[in-house]
Order: sequence, then structure tokens, then C-alpha cells
Amino acid sequence: MFENSRFQSLAFDFKALDVFQAVYATLSMTDAARQLEMTQSAVSQAISRLEERLAVPLFQRLRPLVPTPAADELATLATGLFDSARQLETRVRECASSGRAIVRVGMVDSFTATVGPKLIPRLRGRSERLTVWSGISRNLEKELLSGKLDMMIGSHPLPQEKAVVSYPLLREPYFIVLPDRMAKSMSRSGNPVRLADLVHNHTFVRYSLRSKIGEDIEKYLEAVSLVPPQSLEFDGTEAAFAMVNGGLGWMISTPLCLIHGAGVEPGLTAVPLPKPMPERTLYLLARRELDKKVVEDALEETLQITREVVESRLKLLADWAVELVRVG
Repeated sequence: MFENSRFQSLAFDFKALDVFQAVYATLSMTDAARQLEMTQSAVSQAISRLEERLAVPLFQRLRPLVPTPAADELATLATGLFDSARQLETRVRECASSGRAIVRVGMVDSFTATVGPKLIPRLRGRSERLTVWSGISRNLEKELLSGKLDMMIGSHPLPQEKAVVSYPLLREPYFIVLPDRMAKSMSRSGNPVRLADLVHNHTFVRYSLRSKIGEDIEKYLEAVSLVPPQSLEFDGTEAAFAMVNGGLGWMISTPLCLIHGAGVEPGLTAVPLPKPMPERTLYLLARRELDKKVVEDALEETLQITREVVESRLKLLADWAVELVRVG
């Protein structure tokens, strides 16, 4: 059964170490055999096999036995190995009995920066050990599918992946974001903010096409035949919003990204895109073998905190957009 085991080449197993420890403690094959309820011959053979596989003598065959320096070293290390094994066994049993899981979670950057500060402490309270990764949705998906993540919050439902279950979490509109001073200037001139005017007369600050949000915005602009002739491209929300707040252009973004960006770069105005406005959907994705209760609890906490963040913070930035965001 274990012919291809990575541990086949080891010179010992726990049974062999147990026999060795008994002999080392008693300095007698006979006494060790009595302690382990084995025959003296079986104990002697086990020690001989261990010496043969290690290619070092462990005892001088005197009465009592005399341990070699190699035996002294093995005894010290074996004690630590047994302690670690017992600790591992105890922690696994405690985890199972308490229902607390070890969970690795990935989140897209805009979610981590907005909902994350309130959500992560809640998840930590339900998990024996929590690890959180943040990044671009596509990169996190690769980690989820490879088993390096247990759950993630991203922008693709992955319906073709049987190993993954997805739950809709948030639908939010894309809208225009520009500096307050630009919006006020347009308002004073009596001209409403028009997408075509922005495209042709101002620099577009875009999200990188490496991200789902960047892809969505690019497809939308191509669909309405308004591809900006000049643009600046960034991977992260903070850098893009800093460019806009610095007066270098305008951008298309979402409510969560606005909450994220405005926390770093105040002085931004959000206005609607022409209807029908494009939308972004975020999902909670979990590996199917993950405990169902762990997933249900995480989903419940995530929905609750997402709703709280949207209702409290978006209202201060773009109150007209609150009713357009759907949680759950």
C-alpha cells in the first residue's frame, strides 16, 4: 500500500523509534521487551534493522548496553518528534470537536480594503487559523483551483469548475468618477457630465486589462463606440484614484472601489453612466469539500458586513447609487 510513499526511504518509523526509546531508557533488550510486551528476539532484531538502515551502531553490546553518541542524538530528536506528533493529534481532534476550521481566504483588493477590516475579525473568530490573501481575481482563482485557497471573493462564478461552489454576493453598477473641481466646473457651465465629452476631451484613467474590472470597462466602451484616444493604466485602485484626484483625468469605477479610493483620496465625485449601466458582480466561491457550515457561516457574515459598509459609507459619497447596489 505504501510502496510509493515519500517516507519509504526513511530509516525508521514510529514503531522502530518506540523500540529504540525503550532500549535506550532501560539499557537492556530484555527489560525493553518486557516493557513493550514483545519478545527479546523481536526487540533485538528491530534495533539491528535500525542500525543497518542508519548505517551507524547505536549500542555497544555490553551489560548493560552502552549508547553511542549517535544513539544519544537520536534519543533527543526522537523525543521532539513524538512530542510534535502528539501535538498534531491533539490539535486535529480539538479542531474537529470545536467545529473551528483552518481556512485560507482570498479577496479582490477593493473588497479587502472596504469590507475586509470588519469581516476578517469575524472570520478569525470562527476559525482555528485564518489566512487572507488579496489580489486580482484571476490570480486568486488559480490559487483556489490548485487547493491553495479554501474560499475567495472574486468576479467570476466559475460554473465550469465542479470542485467549486459559488454564491452571488454583490451586484454594483459602474459609474463615472472625476475630481470634484472638474464636476463643479461642468455644473457651473450648465453642461451635465457627458461620457462622450470626457472621452474626447480628457485623459481616461483605466484599470489594467489584467483585471476583470478592466476587461468589463473596456468591453463597455467598445460597445458604445467610445474608446478613449488617450489613457493612463493602473493595476490598483489607489493609484488610479490618486491620478484622478490629482486632476490627470477621469475614470469608470464601482461603489466598492469608490469607498476604497475615497478613503485615500477625498475630493472625488461619482456620476451615473448612460443607461443601461453596466454592472459588476462579486461572488463568494468555496471549494466543494470544505465543511458546509463553515461556508454558510462565512457567507452570512460576509453578506451582513457588506450590506453595512455599502449603506453607511456609500451614502456619504454617492447616495444616488446606494439603491442600485444589491447585496445577496
